[in-house]
Amino acid sequence: MKNILKTRKDEIVNKVGENEFTRLQKIKLLKLMELEIQQLFEFWSKGQVLEILNNELGFKISKTVFYDFCAKNLKKDEISKPIKRDKIEEGVSQNRDKKKEEIATLNEEELSAIAMFNSKIDQIKGVK
Repeated sequence: MKNILKTRKDEIVNKVGENEFTRLQKIKLLKLMELEIQQLFEFWSKGQVLEILNNELGFKISKTVFYDFCAKNLKKDEISKPIKRDKIEEGVSQNRDKKKEEIATLNEEELSAIAMFNSKIDQIKGVK
């Protein structure tokens, strides 16, 4: 992947020259390398991609500039694909209290029987 960046950097340097390359605004450089950046997002996070870009290009691109570029020029689907450690709503178990669910589904007769049973237990305890 890093070879892709070096190849693209060499292409840009050959077209514009070394002096112009160092004078390019960071945002223009990012725009020229948009396709390569999208490919890097398949394997690395935003922070890691930024670090790779800074190391390979020899520039210091700030987080703010890079994150703004990503927000404006890259589609969200291309940036954040779910990975294993991310929680996905499918298949996530919900911890439920089964007793509370059972009580909620009881009909009136069952509820009154439970109430009568509880009141009789209270009376017996009070007698002792």
